[in-house]
Amino acid sequence: MRYRMMHTGLEMMGLLQADRWLSGLGMVGLKQGRGFILTLHRVRPQQSSAFAPNQFLDVTPEFLDHSLTFFQKSGFEPLSIDQLPERLTRNSPQAKPFFVVTFDDGYRDVLEHASPILRQHHCPWTLYITSDYAQGQGRIWWLELEEAIAEQATIRLRMGPHSIVMATGSVAEKTKAYHRLRKIFSATPSPQWPALLDGLRGQSSAPSRQTPAKICASWNELAALGNDPSITIGSHTLTHPILSQICDEQARQEIGTSRITISQALGTMPRHFSYPSGGTRCFSQRDIDLVQQAGYQTAVTTRPGHVWPIKAHGPKTAISMMTLPRISLNGHFQSDQWLRAIVSGLPFSRS
Repeated sequence: MRYRMMHTGLEMMGLLQADRWLSGLGMVGLKQGRGFILTLHRVRPQQSSAFAPNQFLDVTPEFLDHSLTFFQKSGFEPLSIDQLPERLTRNSPQAKPFFVVTFDDGYRDVLEHASPILRQHHCPWTLYITSDYAQGQGRIWWLELEEAIAEQATIRLRMGPHSIVMATGSVAEKTKAYHRLRKIFSATPSPQWPALLDGLRGQSSAPSRQTPAKICASWNELAALGNDPSITIGSHTLTHPILSQICDEQARQEIGTSRITISQALGTMPRHFSYPSGGTRCFSQRDIDLVQQAGYQTAVTTRPGHVWPIKAHGPKTAISMMTLPRISLNGHFQSDQWLRAIVSGLPFSRS
């Protein structure tokens, strides 16, 4: 539903050329902050599959290249996440607007396909690592869920005394089942995910192909990035739980211990954090406090919006740095309409 609404909004912007005539009136700038932070996940060539509910996580290398060119030609300069706090708190209205590129989870294809393009554009970027994934452990439940549905004509899921049975023979049935089960997983505490995933595979004896060891960068691959100053490693927790669904001690471990784990593996202490899933219901004030107490300088969400100036010594400065918005660059919107919308700030207006 959300993506259909976004598509409709973009079509209307395109038909009315709203970003252009508002710019002519000098009004787009009223909707823009200092700049914006991009959320990306995977960068790889176009995948061809009739049932691919997670393909929205992908952008093609060509679209990433085009996007970086578009933003820079629009007058935005690429900025490192390390430079962000100073840029947001410094009173310098004449500074150029900026964009920050960030990737969540630590997929291997980012190193293979995105890194050369970012280097060509002299664009710094941040990779938020899920520690277990770099270790080759854990479960990427949304990909395993897709795989289980793709391979079976009927899906059975037991939840306590209840059993859910869904036909998954056609693409339409698979898509309906995926969205229903995704809601169930999103509402289920992460310690229960492995049992649910194992149960979904039913009679299938084939091991999952969607494991962290197969699709995420390892500690050795991450270490091979060396001391490249254009790359910043951040934390995306230990196991990628939905933080708002776990207890205080687990949340403290996920947020604080992940920082130490990355430091021990790569020799650098992460200064930046990304909330898993990152939406309004996925973390709470408790988690914001824990991120701040753990020593992170910034934390990013998936709440869409431009980033705005922050008072350097105001009471809300630290909290604002712990809840920075990001705008998604994803497979649903690989178009110039979306890039113009991002630059204009119109879809994310605060007023």
